[in-house]
Amino acid sequence: MGSSGGSSNAQPMVEIRPCPYYVAYTEEGTVRVDVRKSPQLVGQTSLRGTRAYNQDRAEFRPLRIPGMVADRKDKSSAQLMYLGVYDGHGGDSCSEYLKQVLHSNIEGVAVSDLPPVLDTMRQYGKDWSDYTPPALRALEDAILRCEIPSFLTIDERITLA
Repeated sequence: MGSSGGSSNAQPMVEIRPCPYYVAYTEEGTVRVDVRKSPQLVGQTSLRGTRAYNQDRAEFRPLRIPGMVADRKDKSSAQLMYLGVYDGHGGDSCSEYLKQVLHSNIEGVAVSDLPPVLDTMRQYGKDWSDYTPPALRALEDAILRCEIPSFLTIDERITLA
């Protein structure tokens, strides 16, 4: 583990934590990588700059995305490698929060989350009153036509999360 400076509030530069296996199914067979035992697969470095402590955070882990893309072995979900980098910008509250929850929000978001997310966003003022993010327009149109999709694309998941 590296250290980000001489401050008593110094944050570690690299953190390797237990994570599930990343599994990919290929024509040649199954590839299973234990991220805990393969730290050379994903690395990070971060500098605290002139701040008293490092406010940036990073997270990497496999994600299971239900119903998105079926592979040969698991017809109910796809697996992606999640790499999150969060810039502190004057504090670590937001970057730490995103590090802790964004990956699980991406995994757990559902089509039914669209209306409350848009309703909340549209309360931000006149400029937002009828705005729909481009990644969610097709989904909103499908719901308005009562054609509820059985899964969300990765762009829709990230935008809703």
